[in-house]
Amino acid sequence: MTVVDMAPVRMMNPVESVVWMSPADDLWVAALGGEYLGMVELVGERYVSTDERGENVGTFTDLMSAQVSLEPGSELNTQARENRIERAARNLTVIVIASSVAALGFLFAGVMQ
Repeated sequence: MTVVDMAPVRMMNPVESVVWMSPADDLWVAALGGEYLGMVELVGERYVSTDERGENVGTFTDLMSAQVSLEPGSELNTQARENRIERAARNLTVIVIASSVAALGFLFAGVMQ
């Protein structure tokens, strides 16, 4: 007879789900695979969700929508990320234009002397 010593096998869920914790009555924190995803805070009568960088994802009338906005792959999450990318592109455009105007101002100031 052969005896085989087998270590315990940990069964993994093939699809990890978001874990929500509520450290306070008005605060919910999301994690996925041990990584911080963001949080939802009840502010007045609205639920404000912020992502892992502290950026505003959105403001919602119900907790479930705010939570879904942080879940990877959700339509609300995808839309929020697209909105942040568009906002960043607009901000970059403004910075480039302002820098160009300032550079031209310095150029003309040097030419006028």
